[in-house]
Amino acid sequence: MTKNILLALIGLGLLGAPASAQTYRDSGGTIIAAMRPTELRFPLGYCQLSVTTAVQMSACPGGIPAGATWAMICNEGSAARWRDDGVAVTANVGMPLAAGLASAPVCFNYFATFSTLQWIAQSGSSLLDISFYK
Repeated sequence: MTKNILLALIGLGLLGAPASAQTYRDSGGTIIAAMRPTELRFPLGYCQLSVTTAVQMSACPGGIPAGATWAMICNEGSAARWRDDGVAVTANVGMPLAAGLASAPVCFNYFATFSTLQWIAQSGSSLLDISFYK
């Protein structure tokens, strides 16, 4: 193929960039940079948080596993909000996480500081399932 045809195919998304430059989207549409489906992840623990009022992630029974760098967080309750900047989350202020069901939870990947992550239900109660990985 000629250089122009290759560039056109890449521009149309028909040919991807090298694996090291790719990004991926999780089920919630969050862009995960430089994460490849073939990467090995090591499970470190699981917790379930029932959230109504503001709750710190460290409220997980057993705490946050040492060495955790990533968490898969799924909501199977009412809509919730979260913040990780050290400012108190409220039912109206924070990053939203949509409501989910046990049969169809709403999930996202979290790669940041677990110690400052806090949650609150927007109304009712949220049930968060959290798996930690290294």
